[in-house]
Amino acid sequence: MNDDPQAFRDQYRAGIGKHYNAYLHGGFVLVFGIACLGYYISRLHNVQPLEWLVIPAAYLFFNWGEYQIHKNWGHTKAPRG
Repeated sequence: MNDDPQAFRDQYRAGIGKHYNAYLHGGFVLVFGIACLGYYISRLHNVQPLEWLVIPAAYLFFNWGEYQIHKNWGHTKAPRG
């Protein structure tokens, strides 16, 4: 692999499909996440104070998972064939 990160970025970006839209991608993820949260929150009843700790724990766990997916699958630096 070339040690020049800019050359890698240029090559990587050149391989992105012409129909990909980063704003559409991000917007879909955001809207889907908000819709899921709204649904789940609407289903809550009689939540005890200690049970609210699930929220930060789940947030940390899923952010770690998102990071791992992007790091290991989404942004691999393997040569394209």
